[in-house]
Amino acid sequence: MVRVAVDKTAPPLTERLELDVTMDDDLILSVAARSSQRKDAASESYFDLEFGIGLPGSADPTARDVVGPESAAPTGGLTIRANVTDQKDQSLIPGDVLYRHNSRPFQSLPGPYQATEEQLREHLYYQPCSACKRPWGDPRCRCASR
Repeated sequence: MVRVAVDKTAPPLTERLELDVTMDDDLILSVAARSSQRKDAASESYFDLEFGIGLPGSADPTARDVVGPESAAPTGGLTIRANVTDQKDQSLIPGDVLYRHNSRPFQSLPGPYQATEEQLREHLYYQPCSACKRPWGDPRCRCASR
């Protein structure tokens, strides 16, 4: 199990978890995780996966289901946003990335595209405090309380 500390003061679904997953020729799975704001990192390797890897289309009809078909899909606060899409839609670009390449959607000017609320939140989350330059949620930042 890989665990990393996350920013508990962040708005929901804002902080990113960066995952690097690799599998070598000996079927050793290596997982490295890092939280984007807290900068906490952890890694783990798993060695006994030879019979635990399921490939698409290779389901064993005699195998028992761990989760029955009547079970609902798990829900939680973790979502995955794909880095690749088959459509051209700026609303799919994370706010901090969009701002770096095109700040116009974040301005109050009329135009064909305005940043979504989620993109505005993402952009602001990764900006340091304008007064003390500390990152979001830093307990030493008391600028907003003044």
